[in-house]
Amino acid sequence: MIDEIQVARDAALRSVASAETVEQLEGVVGEHLGKRGALSQLKTKLGSLATIDEKKAMGQALNEALDRKSTRLNSSHT
Repeated sequence: MIDEIQVARDAALRSVASAETVEQLEGVVGEHLGKRGALSQLKTKLGSLATIDEKKAMGQALNEALDRKSTRLNSSHT
């Protein structure tokens, strides 16, 4: 699952980097953070993990990916 998080994070960061307009950035938000976005879908998988330690590790990795994307998105807005 960590590999899935890294792939989704990298795709989101590439999308942010390639966006040239505010409208494109808004599309990136919907595509990656919307209900059907890859990062959001991974959140729903956390409950299916077997142990608390797995849930903590995956949750932390997912939060880091979301934080990096948000930071990149915010820096692109300015």
